Amino acid sequence: MNQNLDIPTNRNEEVKSSGSYTIITLDTMWSTNNLRNRTEKLLNEKTAQGYQVISVAFGINLWWMPTAFITLYK
Repeated sequence: MNQNLDIPTNRNEEVKSSGSYTIITLDTMWSTNNLRNRTEKLLNEKTAQGYQVISVAFGINLWWMPTAFITLYK
């Protein structure tokens, strides 16, 4: 994916953007396959609404539940 982001090269610069970032978390106590399917469905819905996917990461939360962390930009 080709992304054009203004990333600061030093601490004195600021990121200037006209949009906003959104972070979404999805979790499950059951199947990681179910979590993957829910994540894929959400990504398809959000990209159809015009959001740009910045990152998707899978990990665990405080209660050791499999969790998807999704960062979007619009």
